[in-house]
Amino acid sequence: MSNTSEKFIKAFTATTPKAECYFCNRVFISTNPDYFSYHEIDENRKLAQEHPDKYTVYEDNSLVHFFDFFGETVVIGCKCMADLKIELWIEQNKQKLLRYFGI
Repeated sequence: MSNTSEKFIKAFTATTPKAECYFCNRVFISTNPDYFSYHEIDENRKLAQEHPDKYTVYEDNSLVHFFDFFGETVVIGCKCMADLKIELWIEQNKQKLLRYFGI
């Protein structure tokens, strides 16, 4: 997945069968047949083969982990590493955030 911590993933993420990372426009797609027909899964695989820098298909049927950041989608494990950068910023500013929230 990524170097993003399990703590962050459990606290902030949700799952979806398909998501586009706001920061780099890469699209992540599950092969889970509960969400896509076999035809759609094959089409998504073709897209990923033709455009590997744009599309990533999760072959293990897992769903895409993502979180909302100022109204935009950030995908866990994306090559742009926006998820990790945001987690690191939170960790580096934890004391300031706690003061802000009065904790």
